[in-house]
Amino acid sequence: MMILKSIHLSILLLSLLAITACKKTEEQEIVNTPMSLKALPVSDIGNATVTFHGQIEKINTEPIREIGFILVEKTQSGGATNTEIVLDHKDVQDGTTINYTYTSKNVFDPDAGYYYQFYIKTANGYYASYPIHFNVDNITVSSPTDLKYNLGETILLKGNFSQFKEQYYLSINVPDGERLAFSLKDDNQTLAITLPKTGFVHGAKLAITLNKPLSGQQYMNSKQLAEVTIVAKINEPTRLRYAYNDIVELTGTGLPEYYVDGLFLLVGDQRIPYVGRSTHFGRMVDLSGPSFRFGYVNGRDSVIFSKPMLVEQPSGDDLLFSTASIHPGNSFSSYGVDMYKYFNLKIDQAFLGDKPVSATIGSDYRYSYISIPNDFPEGSYTLKLKGGVSEIVSTKTIEVKKLQWDKINKNDFYVGDTIQLSGNFNTDNAYVLEFKNTGISQYGFSKNQQLNIVVPKLAPGSHQIKVYYYTGTGAPVYAVQEKTINILLPTLERINPQSVYFENVISIEGHGLTAVHKFYIGNQEAFFHIDEGGKTGWLTIPPVLPSGKHIISMETGYGKVEAKMLLEVL
Repeated sequence: MMILKSIHLSILLLSLLAITACKKTEEQEIVNTPMSLKALPVSDIGNATVTFHGQIEKINTEPIREIGFILVEKTQSGGATNTEIVLDHKDVQDGTTINYTYTSKNVFDPDAGYYYQFYIKTANGYYASYPIHFNVDNITVSSPTDLKYNLGETILLKGNFSQFKEQYYLSINVPDGERLAFSLKDDNQTLAITLPKTGFVHGAKLAITLNKPLSGQQYMNSKQLAEVTIVAKINEPTRLRYAYNDIVELTGTGLPEYYVDGLFLLVGDQRIPYVGRSTHFGRMVDLSGPSFRFGYVNGRDSVIFSKPMLVEQPSGDDLLFSTASIHPGNSFSSYGVDMYKYFNLKIDQAFLGDKPVSATIGSDYRYSYISIPNDFPEGSYTLKLKGGVSEIVSTKTIEVKKLQWDKINKNDFYVGDTIQLSGNFNTDNAYVLEFKNTGISQYGFSKNQQLNIVVPKLAPGSHQIKVYYYTGTGAPVYAVQEKTINILLPTLERINPQSVYFENVISIEGHGLTAVHKFYIGNQEAFFHIDEGGKTGWLTIPPVLPSGKHIISMETGYGKVEAKMLLEVL
């Protein structure tokens, strides 16, 4: 049995009805054991019909007196009409769903707002569901409502929009969300909606919401017409040439700052995740060749741009060497090319000519360091470096040649003299001059194909010399040339002044002078200081030296040398 009761209620009463398990009258009380009811979305909405669905989630033991629905219509004037629908359903339990199709005496007002509640009245209380709002207009969308669009694009929704009125407006998600520009076409069968140009990124879901304003209120009713998923659009790059570590700046609409699901870059034949508007060119994907296709996939579009991206290669003219020649087993540096820009952190392959060598990049990225094997053949070679997407071949060549020297500045030397050898010494390379059978060697650095070595303290006589360098593996490599030189006994040529008082300093000149020798005035040891070059030094007169004339002598370890002049102490 069904009873319809139409009652005009105040707005206050409507608010009270919206509360679950509220009092119907002051005499009714809610018992401690709750009852849970749920109203489901309506179905089969017609001009004057609608189907309600009430579900009992949890029932209690109270005797049921009445089950039904309450339909509320909010009119444009701000008032409300409450219709109570009582059903003959007393035998219910947990999980029971009650479906009821209601037919109104009057056609539904498309500008009115409607909601309904499911309720149960018991002997001890009154229980109601949360309200479910619905629309009864004939505005419908027949085209797909799950849409994917770029920002700024125009959506064309097909359907029945004949009941659209001038005061209606569209917004995003909620009535007070961003308003959308729209127009009606094709005898109100097409709704053209323009999406905003900014404000959302790829993957954002926008509910296209129809809002019907009510006089005296901001709105009365709203309903979702469609849901749009924003997909990003990447503009075709204007810059097409990039070096390995250049930054590719992507522009477009809906581009997020970081990784997002469903957006990919098409690079060559590969598909890689989008990771942000800025990305390192060479790190996007492993590439080969001078150019490649570039585009993107956003879940709706697969776009390949019309012009390929080009790999910018370093110029071989810019690749310079620290030396014009190199010995087998040695290393040299190359510079002039921004190694970070083109090669990032490492060089994958390096060649002199077509022969492999090892190469590393310096910490400041200005230099690369090239090491060649000990058995590398002599010849003139270009340098080729390969890494990532970059490859460079020098236009200049470097000569690999075994160590040779053919000239010496003289044959007779004093200790402290400089031995000058001429040959194919590499600039700033370290070499060792070995005095055979003495256990003594001297290090020196070459300059302008010359090696200058200071003669160490050696016994007078003939000494055979050899020159070698160390390879990168620590092995010594000797030049084939050898030479015999003669080391002369030091000399004391001149003192100045020849007459002094106590604690004065005198200068002394000679050959082979060195501070490792001991100096004496008479039989008293004197402090000796030598300048660079070993030809002039200074003696400090001992304070206990008696007046008179004294012999100045030098103990070399290989014999005693005396000055030709006597020193007079006054």
